[in-house]
Amino acid sequence: MDRQEIESFAMTADQGDGELTSLEFAMPVTITVRYSETILAGSEEENLSLFAYNAATFNWSRAGCGTVKPNWDENQIVIPICHLSTFGVYGSRPPILYLPLVFN
Repeated sequence: MDRQEIESFAMTADQGDGELTSLEFAMPVTITVRYSETILAGSEEENLSLFAYNAATFNWSRAGCGTVKPNWDENQIVIPICHLSTFGVYGSRPPILYLPLVFN
């Protein structure tokens, strides 16, 4: 299935003279990502995942360094992270069926 971005956000840190460009945590930090069912745009909650953007490779990869704990009743995902980044919550798109156009 194709991934579909639901929401994205950046987590940054500043230290006196400016933003820290690379910060990795000695121990995982747990974050809670809350979402509204209205923004799911056809994605199933069970298929939501957190991805981190890698600016060096221009790619998104699965984020987290531990067990993801979804709480579908509360519309939230609890996930441990090991570094700051731009994160995106992705769902999976339902498959699209393309049919050929036939003229008679």
